[in-house]
Amino acid sequence: MRTSFDLPDGTQRNAEPRAAVPEESMPATSLKSTTAPLDQAKPTSTLEVDQETGLHLLRIGRPIIAEEVGRFLAEDH
Repeated sequence: MRTSFDLPDGTQRNAEPRAAVPEESMPATSLKSTTAPLDQAKPTSTLEVDQETGLHLLRIGRPIIAEEVGRFLAEDH
């Protein structure tokens, strides 16, 4: 997937010396900087099952209301 983003000035200034290393382009430096933390991250969620229904639970940090479920079900997936 190809994407682009703007780096804050300070971040870009800090990254330029690394990208000046032979065979290390700015895209390669950016890729390393973003993928390393993501690769090291461990999943924090565990699979939960509701004791009453036996259905899997997904915690998103807030309650989901019926209107949101209705809008989701109405979308084409």
